[in-house]
Amino acid sequence: MTDAPFLLLIGAGGNSPEYREFGLSRIAAAHRVVLVDAEVPAWTRPYLTPAHPHVAADLTDTASVAAAVKEFAASHPVSGVMTYMEHHVLAAAEVAQQLGLPTSTPEAIAAARDKALTRRLLDEHQVPSARARQAVTAEQAVALAGEIGYPVVVKPRSEAGSAGVIRATTAAEVEVAYQRAATESVLGA
Repeated sequence: MTDAPFLLLIGAGGNSPEYREFGLSRIAAAHRVVLVDAEVPAWTRPYLTPAHPHVAADLTDTASVAAAVKEFAASHPVSGVMTYMEHHVLAAAEVAQQLGLPTSTPEAIAAARDKALTRRLLDEHQVPSARARQAVTAEQAVALAGEIGYPVVVKPRSEAGSAGVIRATTAAEVEVAYQRAATESVLGA
């Protein structure tokens, strides 16, 4: 595998290996992995390519990620760009597309991450799905829940991992759920 191209992993997930280490170990068993991240968490080191373990990039800035990856790819063979971190899937798709590597389009990724846009596209293409409405205030959420009928599920527009998803059976519960959905973050920020 020493002559194989590199697989670039965007984001390792910080210092929390509990839900990520097994996946990274399986990826590393088949690929030469280079981590694209601001720093290298200690738990990832056994799974990264020793000669090129890391490409430094600010993951909050897609342009920074793209520039760092392009610089690396200019002198190293790269077979793919991936992530297992929800917040980096769009950046991974954009970078892979820029490098001419297989990927879903960034537009498709963005649509899949945006619950309101997903619902609109499902409706436009007559794909059956649960009834859903987008609310921009707690009051509107309560009114829409009344139209849909209880119980309802309140969820943020673009979080993952069920962050901020709450079942509500009353108007008061919808108000509380809306406030939580409006402030919930997978990354805890």
